[in-house]
Amino acid sequence: EVLAQVDTIKARLDGIPAILKRFRQSVLAAAVSGRLTEEWRKTQNSDAIKEFSLIAADRVTVVSGKNKQVQPHLKSEEYPIPDSWFWVSLDALTRNIVDGTHHTPTYIESGIPFISVKDIKNGVIDFSDTKFISEEEHVELSKRCCVENGDLLITKSGTIGRTAIVNTDREFSLFVSVALLKPASSLVNMRFVNVALQKWINEIDVSSRIVGSAIKNLHLRDMRVLAIPFAPLEEQKEIVRLVDQYFAFADTIEAQVKKAQARVDNLTQSILAKAFRGELVAQDPDDEPAEKLLERIAQARKEAEALAKAAKKVIKKSNN
Repeated sequence: EVLAQVDTIKARLDGIPAILKRFRQSVLAAAVSGRLTEEWRKTQNSDAIKEFSLIAADRVTVVSGKNKQVQPHLKSEEYPIPDSWFWVSLDALTRNIVDGTHHTPTYIESGIPFISVKDIKNGVIDFSDTKFISEEEHVELSKRCCVENGDLLITKSGTIGRTAIVNTDREFSLFVSVALLKPASSLVNMRFVNVALQKWINEIDVSSRIVGSAIKNLHLRDMRVLAIPFAPLEEQKEIVRLVDQYFAFADTIEAQVKKAQARVDNLTQSILAKAFRGELVAQDPDDEPAEKLLERIAQARKEAEALAKAAKKVIKKSNN
């Protein structure tokens, strides 16, 4: 009975990660559709169009060449948003969307970290197991793809859609599997952009955007036209705060579930050990001692063996 209960508990615990995944997806969907800040918005009076015009003005001063013309967003990716919001393309919020080097560099024992898909996990850049390149090669690669604090990274090959905000001044270079998004202005909230990207990755079928055979790849041109809901900047801050709060809550539950799963995995052996120590059920002092039971079993065995011998003799005589 106890082991059956353990199996039930284990099955329920194993189902929680899927519930938490759906919870996070629901939070992201509520965040970028305005539902998360519905009550907060009633007391605010911001002008998102005016704020975006400041971003657009800044973008003009930092973008040149063919990328100066803003790519329009895909209308097909729109969904209901508040009247005080409007749609822009990811291109309109960035001054550059570029991927890392397309050739494999020369690796060395130590030097400048070289970041690929495997080094971006759980929303952060993991420098614990990176490869390294020389300072000279890093300088050359940075001419095209220079990473700075506050930029947003997104994996575009292999495992698609892992993101991380750069929160370090440490220098590093990127492989082609990682794209770099640089904000068009200091007013752009890249953490809000990250929330919108995560919602897109989780809910929109990206298979139509992925090309290639052995290595699947998300094209930079597709990212430029991604539809981003633009909310007033103060509301964007509040949305990011709430998303962080809900995600921290989910992370806490996830950690507790992992601990509980580890304990449950040890329960079976613990229960069996208790059973054979006599600790699983209450002990009745009026019960016959085990020694007496063993003596009766031994006696019964002797009697059974004696009867078997006698039976053999009878059969032998009858056959003669």
